[in-house]
Amino acid sequence: MENLNDHFLSFGIYVNFLLLIYISYKSYTSKIISKEILYLFILTCFGPILFHNFLIIDSFFPDQGGYLDNIREYRESREQSKLRHADTNKYLSLILSIIPIPSVENLYGATFLNKFLLIFFLIYLIKFNYIKNNQAVILLLYPSLFLYSSLMLKETTIIFFLSISYIFLVKDKYLYSLLCLFLVSIIKPHLSILFGIAYLFYTMQFKAKIKFKYILLTIFFIGIILYFEKNLLSNLLSQLNQFIYNFHLENVNYNKEELGFTKELIKFDLSSIFYLFSQSLLFWFKPFLHNAENLPQMIQSFENIFVMIIILYYLKKLYSKNIAKTYYIILSAFFVSVPYALIVANVGTLARYRFSIVFVFILIIFIELNRTKKKYVR
Repeated sequence: MENLNDHFLSFGIYVNFLLLIYISYKSYTSKIISKEILYLFILTCFGPILFHNFLIIDSFFPDQGGYLDNIREYRESREQSKLRHADTNKYLSLILSIIPIPSVENLYGATFLNKFLLIFFLIYLIKFNYIKNNQAVILLLYPSLFLYSSLMLKETTIIFFLSISYIFLVKDKYLYSLLCLFLVSIIKPHLSILFGIAYLFYTMQFKAKIKFKYILLTIFFIGIILYFEKNLLSNLLSQLNQFIYNFHLENVNYNKEELGFTKELIKFDLSSIFYLFSQSLLFWFKPFLHNAENLPQMIQSFENIFVMIIILYYLKKLYSKNIAKTYYIILSAFFVSVPYALIVANVGTLARYRFSIVFVFILIIFIELNRTKKKYVR
């Protein structure tokens, strides 16, 4: 009976795999995607089988099992009350449960939910000219995308809803944009808030036509108010410093001597502002090559460098078309990254959080490049 079950589960995986290959092939024959995209879609579909043959992967990402249990339970019983684990786990499981993949009996099969979402999403972006085929090739060659979409994790769902929310934003469909942000908030609340604030500034500058200098002036006055409201500022800084202290202390196994700083790291002064700026810059490059402690960290370091080169290259192209959009993307990326740059100490956790942010901003750059016409000045 056990061998029969194993055979059945393997058959379910093959069905999932062949379904995605069929969708990819139909998109190719319909001239939506190029031959290169088709080959990369086929390659990415091997990800679940490749990674789940290595037990070390499951030890690095132990939360996969929790998602699998809930997805399998809900697809069988349709009763939300039977779901376990944290609320964010339950909500993500509910979202993934409606994706029409036949088999989710084990991690091999369930991970194809993420692959379906990724392939469907990229086909949608290409079909409606949000990105071009060559840009999709760059995305599919992103090693972290191949990794995280090949695991039973939340990252693929997050980048899907954040990207769709931006598309709705630029198309003036604010209700749908807020709905997508809400779906992100029940999975990853802090990231939803940060992007929501970034989208608010987009609306102020590009929809309400409020000049950028007035936005900066508003931020400046808010800073002045916070400076004079000592109690409010003190409470905010105290909570922030506590978060930073706790996360970094945990990363050094609660060895306070090794930590190297106190609970008053961030203050309302110029040195703290410089620290915030420098940490936000370092966020995009950690771990550095000379600090890499193992092969995965070394690979991550090289990936960070190549990704940053690609981002700068396309930002330069966007700059020649629309300077304001370029500055908006740069400042928004820094704003969204600051909390994670300050609080998250573990390099592996930082890489995972950074992936969602970096991927979405690369997509935003591509979207703006493809929808913005160059403004010629005589």
